[in-house]
Amino acid sequence: MKKNIKKSIYLISCSSILLLSSCTGSNETSTSSSSPEEEEVTVKSFEVSNELYEFKDDDNYVLSDDKIISKNILSDHQIGKLIITGNITQKTTFRNIEAFGTSQDVNFSYEYNGSYQTSTNTDWNIVDDSCTSINNQSLPSNVGRGAMLVQKSYDGDIWSEIKNPSLNFYGENRNGSKNFLTSNKEDISKGVYYRMIFAYEFGRKIGEEGSLWWKKDIYEYKRYAEVYTCYSVIDFPKDVTIEMIPVAENTSNNSGVSIETANKGDKLNNNDTTIKGFTINTEDNYLIGVSKDGDEIKYVKSGYQATEPGKYEVVVTSRLGLESKKTIYVFDGGIDNGLKTYFGDDFIKGIKLENDESHPVYDENSYFHINAIDSKIPTIAGELINTTTNEVFKIDGKDRTEKNISLSKGSYEGTLYSGNKENGSFYKYTFSFNIGYQPKETFNYLIILYIMLGIVTLCLVVFVVWLNIKFRIKKY
Repeated sequence: MKKNIKKSIYLISCSSILLLSSCTGSNETSTSSSSPEEEEVTVKSFEVSNELYEFKDDDNYVLSDDKIISKNILSDHQIGKLIITGNITQKTTFRNIEAFGTSQDVNFSYEYNGSYQTSTNTDWNIVDDSCTSINNQSLPSNVGRGAMLVQKSYDGDIWSEIKNPSLNFYGENRNGSKNFLTSNKEDISKGVYYRMIFAYEFGRKIGEEGSLWWKKDIYEYKRYAEVYTCYSVIDFPKDVTIEMIPVAENTSNNSGVSIETANKGDKLNNNDTTIKGFTINTEDNYLIGVSKDGDEIKYVKSGYQATEPGKYEVVVTSRLGLESKKTIYVFDGGIDNGLKTYFGDDFIKGIKLENDESHPVYDENSYFHINAIDSKIPTIAGELINTTTNEVFKIDGKDRTEKNISLSKGSYEGTLYSGNKENGSFYKYTFSFNIGYQPKETFNYLIILYIMLGIVTLCLVVFVVWLNIKFRIKKY
């Protein structure tokens, strides 16, 4: 029976180690350190939470949910502490497992003060356990005074040993074990589960049996495992890289407006616009979600392209839930380059007095019109200037409602942009028109010039005729 009890203790020890690995994050301390790049970082230490298992004498530390308890026979949840230390950026959960985001490697230490190893045999103490397996894993020898198993997993289900089991762990580490494990750079870069199992057997003398020289001490035993499980990954907010698909730059003309397609920059920021679309590029360790026009998010891989017109929400989520979001508009104005979308049939609502393609004239009751703008397309912004009066009409692009801007009499020039003119690809609309019929001032000057030229020509003709007549008179 003692042998079985010792096996149970061994399993308990292993479970404890796993439990320590599940990082709860209490008792935080911080110090200053340097990264490999010589940048100053903050090192933090967290106590890892655990689950405590209790086993029967003949149960070799086989972990199962029905063996989880809250306190041992001495009303403790653990006899030591598992500490995770590193440049830890956040403490959270990942798939219901305690998780730690970090920017560098992490170290694990076990704090223990030699408790439960007294010389009084009637006290509960850690005893030698003859068990040779923990959680169905064979050991190279007996558990002894406790054992520590250190394991890792990439999926949280299949576990492998990181190092050989530490047997007689509590007997040989009465002051704990400092930095017994440092994370592997490759593992922690893609994310890894750690499990430490600390298994041990408690025993105490409860009486004697027999008589005289046949007396025999009677003991009772309890096997326990403290299991620490946690997840750790290099994890920090990641700004998604959205590369613009450039548009061919050209200029077209309509009555009173010139439309230019333009590119500025090659990467898109939040609320930027692109005419042809975009490509997402980021690290595979991050989850990329894309939603178009408010539809359900679909998850895509790095290299995903979006070319269909619409409003896109791009969300990049790290393994531990840190998010980076951007809103991008894809707006291809079509055959009229967005004129009908923004301005309807004409940007001026009123009577057209003169249909000059480059500078049309409208009556004095006309106004500048902008349609209500759907949330799926970028707003339009810019200004109109009455060059006759120097009056300026600002259109800030913050309002998507329909606009009818009353204009005073005069000659107008203006420029409006679809979306952000500082970055992305967009349409530039340049306007030129008159409100109120105004004959161009050059017209009067031309008439005067023509009259003067006519008079000069007539004078020259008269002078030539006069000279001709005078010459003939002298001849005769």
